[in-house]
Amino acid sequence: MRRISLGWYRTIALFFVVFFLLLLTAPRTVPLADSGELITVAAVLGIAHPSGYPLYTLVGHVFSLLPVGSVAFRLNMMSAFFLALASVFLFELVIRNVKRVLVAWVSVSFFLLIPVVWNSGIVAEVYSLQMFLVLAGTYFLFLWGEGSISSYKSHKRFQSGYLYLAVFFFALGLDNHITTVLFFPAVFWYLYSKKFRNIRFSTVLISALVVLLVLSVYLYLPLRSLSDPVIDWGNPESFSSFLYHVRGGQYSYLVSASNVPQNLITFFSYTFMQFNLMLIFLIFGFLSLKRLRRSLFIFLAITASVFFVFSLFYGIGDIAVYYFPVYLLFAVIAALGLDLLVSRLFKDGKKVFYSTFAVILMIAMVNFVIFSSLMFLPFWSASSDYAAKVL
Repeated sequence: MRRISLGWYRTIALFFVVFFLLLLTAPRTVPLADSGELITVAAVLGIAHPSGYPLYTLVGHVFSLLPVGSVAFRLNMMSAFFLALASVFLFELVIRNVKRVLVAWVSVSFFLLIPVVWNSGIVAEVYSLQMFLVLAGTYFLFLWGEGSISSYKSHKRFQSGYLYLAVFFFALGLDNHITTVLFFPAVFWYLYSKKFRNIRFSTVLISALVVLLVLSVYLYLPLRSLSDPVIDWGNPESFSSFLYHVRGGQYSYLVSASNVPQNLITFFSYTFMQFNLMLIFLIFGFLSLKRLRRSLFIFLAITASVFFVFSLFYGIGDIAVYYFPVYLLFAVIAALGLDLLVSRLFKDGKKVFYSTFAVILMIAMVNFVIFSSLMFLPFWSASSDYAAKVL
């Protein structure tokens, strides 16, 4: 009982520390890019650009009503809230598959310290909510997988419940961003590896009903569009316009093989810039992969590969957000590498902890100096100037 309590304390502490740090660095006004549109859509219950993001709009509307700061800050705070939740599920997922608390802490730290990930948690965007939903879905999928091969009565009892929760979160992911489908190859592989054929028909039927029920959130788009809100992108009232909007037909021209050479260069240059010092530990991490449970590594590797291939063909400016699954895999591997190095250098537990903390602090400082001076602070300043002139 005491062990469970300590686990809860650890989880709650992780959430509030991450949430607090994100809030400290979050802009108090309207960021640039899609944030202004998404803030407005959430505030007035409008229709966002394809694929509509109905879940983000509805949840964002709730956050827009909170009595704290400006409406823009409330939506920025929403991103911080869900990235903090995503951090919790990442921590729990890693600790269950590595069995080492330090590796779980470092995995979360490394992932958050990737500037494009941190930025997604401080501006009004759909990606932190997306990370929370898919990590929660993955966490419960692996809980179900453990139960499918476990002899413990508690696992057997809640086995189907874990699967329903996984289905629920992945379906919510579809409500938020259609790229959730890119996780499905890894999900189906995992189901097959855990003897999917042994799942009862009733479980499949209930899972299908859960998916249909959750995806009904998309009905918000045509129903709200009928009221002609202030922002009614695509006017998705008819069945054809609804499908065109949801599948992102407006952006289909951006998917082309001609984008591959430039996107390949962009990926490597951007990854080098985002990871910088962490690349050292990533190299050593590959020497320690055997400590990571094989099923999690394959799951993350399949997901990272699918997103990487997709990103090569997609010609948009903010392509880096599609690297998140790749960066997640790299963060976990780099955490294994750092743990390997400090464990070899120091035998004393306190020295291992302090040296690990020093490395994380150093990486945080380097990223803060480089990216806050060259990217984020000018970005927020431009946002403030723009908002002041327009409003």
